[in-house]
Amino acid sequence: MNKLSRGTCRFVFKVRFKDQESLDVYKRTWRESSQIIHDESAGAQGTRLHEVFGEPFTVLAIAEWRSKEDRDRAIAALQMEYDENHPVFSSGGGKFIPIAHAIEIDEVWPMRTGR
Repeated sequence: MNKLSRGTCRFVFKVRFKDQESLDVYKRTWRESSQIIHDESAGAQGTRLHEVFGEPFTVLAIAEWRSKEDRDRAIAALQMEYDENHPVFSSGGGKFIPIAHAIEIDEVWPMRTGR
C-alpha cells in the first residue's frame, strides 16, 4: 500500500446476468464465498452487493480489504482451492456475462457526511 493510504482498499466489480434466476444463484454464492473469505483470509474487511438502478440483472460487488496485497494473496489461495467452474470465478455456464470491468480504489481521505 502506498504511504499516503489511510484507509481501506476497495475492489468494485460490475456483473451483468441474463435473468433473475442467474442473479439469485450468484447472490447466494457471493454470500457464501464472502463468508469463507472473511473467515479465512487475513485483511478481508467485508463485502457488499448492490443492484444497479436502470440496469436489470446487474450488480456492483464491492469488496473491502486492508491492502491490495492481502486481496491478491487471498484470491490466489482460493483459486487453488476451488474448481475454476465455481460461480465466483467462472461465467456460470454462460448464465451471466463475465465481469465487464473491475476497479481498485484506495481510500486516502475518507469523509463521512451527515450525523
